Amino acid sequence: MKRWLGRALRLGLTAGCIAYVVRGTDFAALGEAMLRMAPAAVAAALCAACVDYMGMGARLMLVSGRRVGWLDAINASVLCNGLNVVLPARMGEVAKVVHLRRRCGIPAGAGMGMVFWERFADLNMLLFVALAAAGASGQTLALAPVAIAAGGVWGALIVMRLFPAMQAVLLRLLIFERLRLFAAEVLGQLRERMTPGFLAVLALASLWPWTMHWVQHWLLLVWGAGLDLTPVQVLAIFVMSAGGLAVPSSPGNIGVYEAVMVAGLGLYGVPREEALAIALVCHMTFQGPLALYALGLMAFSGMEARELRDSAGAGPQTPNLPHALADRGKN
Repeated sequence: MKRWLGRALRLGLTAGCIAYVVRGTDFAALGEAMLRMAPAAVAAALCAACVDYMGMGARLMLVSGRRVGWLDAINASVLCNGLNVVLPARMGEVAKVVHLRRRCGIPAGAGMGMVFWERFADLNMLLFVALAAAGASGQTLALAPVAIAAGGVWGALIVMRLFPAMQAVLLRLLIFERLRLFAAEVLGQLRERMTPGFLAVLALASLWPWTMHWVQHWLLLVWGAGLDLTPVQVLAIFVMSAGGLAVPSSPGNIGVYEAVMVAGLGLYGVPREEALAIALVCHMTFQGPLALYALGLMAFSGMEARELRDSAGAGPQTPNLPHALADRGKN
């Protein structure tokens, strides 16, 4: 029942956003606006995306403790984000874990811990850039949801670090043994890495990809579309678009991303048709080649969607997992 309700809400959100962006749109003017986008800027944004994923790969390599090579880390990052564009239920994260297990022998629990740290870093970077944009532009940019989410995760991590017994209590609530073992491995990974040194390295490693995120938006908005925007205004639009991509909706956030971009660009006086054209070009540039490359990686590796669904539903096959997190805490 909950699953169907969630699907209905996502479908309703997507439909409402699509209705918002197409209502009253002059499609002839939309086509003309898309043709005015500078091809050289699109090509430069694609090059910046490649540098972006090199940064993501470097971050994953550091998060893994250098157990993952740079090329495998880059491919894992592309596979994750690309498959999230075309597959539902964030299957890209599962594909990333499967890829790391196949290529590098990383246990599934450890892989899920790495995915968590990356997403945690991204959430904190989103909050940081949102605060920076809000401070410079005077717009709040819906800071409250991001701050609440980041604060909640920080609070949970601090509680786990200070009160290890709480983790054992949580594990006892899980009925199935395999799920309990998997949760023990993931929680153990999180507790062991919760150190000031690791968090500092994680923050520094996140600067590279997030800077390149901004560069891609600047290339398309200022150079590609010829908009007269300051760096801070580009940052504000980038924050809004990142929030649109984070909202659970359709695969690739089709409709939601465009609605957020149209609304955000409208704040700076960009006409609806031009704003929608920019949003469509940005969306295709950021996610089109990414999805194609990820599907190619998936096919080349022999990975199948059914395998991902089975991995997500049946739990990981991780050998030598601890039987209780409390035992790990005593070592």
